[in-house]
Amino acid sequence: MEQIKRPFETDVEQKEINMSLSIPLDLIVNELIANSYKYAFKNKAYIANKIAIYFRSTGEPNTYKLEVIDNGVALLDDLDIKKLSSFGIQLVQELINQLHSNITKDKGTGFEIYIQELRELLKSKYPQ
Repeated sequence: MEQIKRPFETDVEQKEINMSLSIPLDLIVNELIANSYKYAFKNKAYIANKIAIYFRSTGEPNTYKLEVIDNGVALLDDLDIKKLSSFGIQLVQELINQLHSNITKDKGTGFEIYIQELRELLKSKYPQ
């Protein structure tokens, strides 16, 4: 059986982040990629299927933007991510809640998440 290679586009800023952020982010990215393969691409073997992963600083201290976008079928405009019942999306929502972040649809075919490292979040909520 011939293995089909999927093109990935990445723009990942090299940053050292703590484990309390990196593990949930890894799980979130993994689940969003799995959902792209499962739902976005009608023809699973089509070589032009593409997933893009972007991770960058926002300019605010220890605050990042994560985007996972595909070129498959667009998400419905009125889709409420918080009301989806699949285990994978529920897992993503729970991890995002643990990170005190939120997730929004991006360009109809992906998601964007703004994340602030917990230590910075705690500093802003409980200044000394």
